[in-house]
Amino acid sequence: MTVRAFIMILTLVSISLLTSSCFGPRTVHDEWRPGIPKRHGEVVSGKQQGRWTYWYDSGAKQAEGSWHRDYQDGAWAWWYADGRVRQTGAYAGQNIDSNKLSSAPRSGHWRFWYDNGQLTCEGDYVQDRQVGTWLFFTKESKPFAVGTFTAGVKDGSWTWWHTNGQRKESGAFAHGIKVGEWTSYNDVGDIAAVTSYTVDGRVVASKPVVFAAPVPPPLIAAPTQPGTAVKVPPAAVVVEPAVATTQVVPLTMMVIPKPAEPELTLPPTDAPPISPTISAPSLWTAAQENNAASLVRLYDRGDVVIPGYEDSVGSSTDDRQKRDLLGKQLVQTRFLSATGSVLDIAQQREKKPVLMVVLRGFSGQVCLYCAAQTTAISKNINKFNDLGVEVVVVYPGPVEAIAPFIEAVRSLANEPPPMPVALDVSLIAVRKLGIEDNLAKPTSLIVDKQGVVRYAYVGRTIADRPSVKDLLNELRKYVK
Repeated sequence: MTVRAFIMILTLVSISLLTSSCFGPRTVHDEWRPGIPKRHGEVVSGKQQGRWTYWYDSGAKQAEGSWHRDYQDGAWAWWYADGRVRQTGAYAGQNIDSNKLSSAPRSGHWRFWYDNGQLTCEGDYVQDRQVGTWLFFTKESKPFAVGTFTAGVKDGSWTWWHTNGQRKESGAFAHGIKVGEWTSYNDVGDIAAVTSYTVDGRVVASKPVVFAAPVPPPLIAAPTQPGTAVKVPPAAVVVEPAVATTQVVPLTMMVIPKPAEPELTLPPTDAPPISPTISAPSLWTAAQENNAASLVRLYDRGDVVIPGYEDSVGSSTDDRQKRDLLGKQLVQTRFLSATGSVLDIAQQREKKPVLMVVLRGFSGQVCLYCAAQTTAISKNINKFNDLGVEVVVVYPGPVEAIAPFIEAVRSLANEPPPMPVALDVSLIAVRKLGIEDNLAKPTSLIVDKQGVVRYAYVGRTIADRPSVKDLLNELRKYVK
């Protein structure tokens, strides 16, 4: 063998080894401390691939499932530290358009359990949105609620129960808002109130109605073991009060008319989650964690180049404007805040211009782009305050996702968001703005003191958002 041939072979071997180490499979095994595993799996081309297992710092198994190029894929399971099952379900992680989704969507049937082994809730997902009938139980295995979803929002008949098994409230939703007549009951089964919600917002007088005393519905048995089917009695999903067959004392009740509006109260702290939010055992994948700080700088200045994020911040804000919103009044001003209070942007704008940032939202894993954008704004909040501008972040999606979102921002900014966080639980504002897209297209609105929208940046992708620098430049035009 000649020297030249030997050098060529050595070069090819070196290239092969380098390629394998950079782009080929690489086993990751992290430990909490020597002998106590934290996570174990394989990385291919810098992305998590195949079966991964996660453990608590006690050494107990926490979660297990498969990844496909940094997206959860197929069946997953989680456990409590004592070995009880916490939740089970599947993801559809293959063939995902990374410009539309930052995490894999949940798919098919999911089930969730309390730490005492009792079933919390169960139902189906399509593209990470709850669909069809969902069942909810208390920690004592008693029925809490049953109702239907369409594309992730309450839609159709719903019923709630008191802890003693008596029906508590029943009625119907239309795309997330209460409509028609709703009946509430006291804990002994008597009708307490009847409320009529008008869809168009006009309140009209209602005549008294006569009801028969309701018959308590049968209890729904909640299984404690995974894999056991839940049998729902037909009466459990009936919205109208059941009519007794013997000696019923009629009850005359005045119907209270109210305009339909978004939900403006937080659920009780001891209630089961209506829209459970779960993610991977860590907030983000290793690749996302590596890009988090760069994304914050990108949304701060807009001049940071991140490979794979070239379209994160547009070169021109003019071609991102949703022109049908410009020059018009803001379509929705009343929101439920993350603290439980009612936030009315109309009251804020009478004093100062408002920057309203609508996030993309998430119901599964925390959206890295939303957390990075909010962090960039948080780090510059004094600049907005100095301009006399009120900043409001609007989160579209379930209430349960707020806590992990705020925790994600805290992990990047070392503190929670300093601005109000408003909730668009049923995507009512998102639909009125015309920005719905699993859950929403990231949007930034500038509303002047007269309540008129002057700037409406709608991102083309989940990463496409205006920088703080651009927002401040735009806001200076409307601050007098």
